[in-house]
Amino acid sequence: MSVGFLLALVAYHAGAVYFGMPWKLFFLGLIGSAYVFLTIVVAQMFDGLSPPGRGGKTIGVGRAILVGEIVVKIPALGLMLLTIWFLGPIIQGWIQGNASNGIKFLTLVVVMLIALGAGWTWWAVVMPRWWVWALERVANPRLLYSAAVSAQLLWPQHRRLASLNRTVWKTKRLSLREEVALKPYVEEPTAESNPNL
Repeated sequence: MSVGFLLALVAYHAGAVYFGMPWKLFFLGLIGSAYVFLTIVVAQMFDGLSPPGRGGKTIGVGRAILVGEIVVKIPALGLMLLTIWFLGPIIQGWIQGNASNGIKFLTLVVVMLIALGAGWTWWAVVMPRWWVWALERVANPRLLYSAAVSAQLLWPQHRRLASLNRTVWKTKRLSLREEVALKPYVEEPTAESNPNL
């Protein structure tokens, strides 16, 4: 996979030189390619991790949240800031021309929407993988969920923005791993617990 990425970079550079692409656009494309590559690598890394198994090593909720902060939140915020930093002047040049009389509102909106999309894409791909990884390793999933909401890694389920949790990108295998990890903690409804049956 890394050889394919390297060949794609060489082809991208050759195309940039051939078509006379400005260096800012070249580096922007390079950053975009690195972003896609990093997203794929991290997603495959989390997908490849197997659960610890019965009686395996469990970790504390605090450590799982720390890993979530490092793997999910910090890169998403960094991608948003880098997008604003690198893409802002380019989009400002496209929208405003060479005028240097400040940033217009349209430029600000376009750059912020693109930055939000970059950060959200990272969150949507990496967060469900971290969530399943953490579920397979902590002893108390309810405490993990509360801590993840407090750390702003997840959206609360019963609030106004709960539908944003549905924007995650999961594979069927990942959904199955989540169900298996949560199965011991989900109570099956019985006739005694439900008087309507």
